[in-house]
Amino acid sequence: MDLFIYIGVTHRPEIHHVDLGRLFEAVTHGRVESKQPPETPLLCLILATDGVWDNWTYEDANRFVLDASCINAVKSDPGGARRVAASFMTRNAVYAKRNFGAQADNATGIVLYISQNNGIPNGPDFN
Repeated sequence: MDLFIYIGVTHRPEIHHVDLGRLFEAVTHGRVESKQPPETPLLCLILATDGVWDNWTYEDANRFVLDASCINAVKSDPGGARRVAASFMTRNAVYAKRNFGAQADNATGIVLYISQNNGIPNGPDFN
């Protein structure tokens, strides 16, 4: 009998599929809570390691990346999303030091904004 013990990262992928068209439709028609005006839906996806999620709740991370200052930066400047991601990770480093001191885990994160109507500079266009 083979015994496998997985600690941390595994070679077995966890795959999820999300229909962005249906999600945008739900946001636009008010079936998903959004703080944004319905005419300009913007989705945000945060992909991060446990070195990030050990320090953030999903709700707090959501509030951070969807704050009006972040949304304005993303919509007005092609480098806005990069600045938001850098700010998010800088804040994570502060939280990690506070929560774990020198024992803080390494952290990697990606913040991705997706607009259905190409309402962000150099953003994808999903129709």
